[in-house]
Amino acid sequence: MAFLRASSRAPIAAAAMAVLALVGGAERASAQLAMEPLKDSGQNIYPAFEGWYQNADGTYSLLIGYYNRNSKEALTIPVGPNNRIEPGDPDQGQPTFFEMGRQWGVFVIKVPKDFGNKVIRWTLTANGETQSLPFTLNPGYPITPYRELGMGNEPPQLWFTAGGPKVNGPPVSVAASFNGVDTLVASADTSAASMNVRARRDDIRAKF
Repeated sequence: MAFLRASSRAPIAAAAMAVLALVGGAERASAQLAMEPLKDSGQNIYPAFEGWYQNADGTYSLLIGYYNRNSKEALTIPVGPNNRIEPGDPDQGQPTFFEMGRQWGVFVIKVPKDFGNKVIRWTLTANGETQSLPFTLNPGYPITPYRELGMGNEPPQLWFTAGGPKVNGPPVSVAASFNGVDTLVASADTSAASMNVRARRDDIRAKF
């Protein structure tokens, strides 16, 4: 997977449903249910845990998304008391701009080899409601981000300049920055075809 991120950390990606939003036991400030129908605005945001995988150096990566339960309200929540990761630096690459609906695999938190049974927690407060989700190396949630085991599918490779480096997989670092551009054209190769991807933002960063 490759993602384009604006300076406000807005991933250009969208998906429709939320099943993992309650994984790990989000702490709820009201009786609102994650699977209730979306409303136009005024609703909360759930952190979502996609799973974890081990890196070649023995460390681990936690793949994280979210579910904005508003169908017409994107929200900006700066890093701070209402958008923080604990323990450690409250800013660990999480988004500050939240698109509508379920957003899958938005960012990665890398943890050390000896992470063991430790816990990292993402807390979000949106429209007055706080949700907090713990992330662990739960043995029930290993994933294979670079190859789908059932069919052998692999994520597309994406690049942003002719002859530039090709990237794929979960978003773990910034691939390139483009300031003050109106249109960014990225090229992608999949197992089936090649394509161009266009994005229109003022300050676009390509993140992979």
